[in-house]
Amino acid sequence: MIDGVPEVMFGVGDLNVLAGVGAPWLLGTDAVERHYVAFLRCSVGFRDQLLRRYSTLRNFVDVRNRASIRWLRWLGFTLSDPVALRGHEFRLFELRSA
Repeated sequence: MIDGVPEVMFGVGDLNVLAGVGAPWLLGTDAVERHYVAFLRCSVGFRDQLLRRYSTLRNFVDVRNRASIRWLRWLGFTLSDPVALRGHEFRLFELRSA
């Protein structure tokens, strides 16, 4: 919430409960760019919380979403080479707990 207005929402879907693999997702408004320092600080804490619950976080990101790719790299995720899915290119991103 920024000034009482929801500007970002995220979650994790269970891909494999037994193996501890989750698929993180995030939707944000333009407010993320305006308040990027706060967003970055918060995202590190949420990443760490998620890695206490899941041994691996993985999902796909559209190759055109450069801001998300920069953010994922900044958080420590590795990204695959682009793969085509239904006529669009995506990159698999993944982060494993230590």
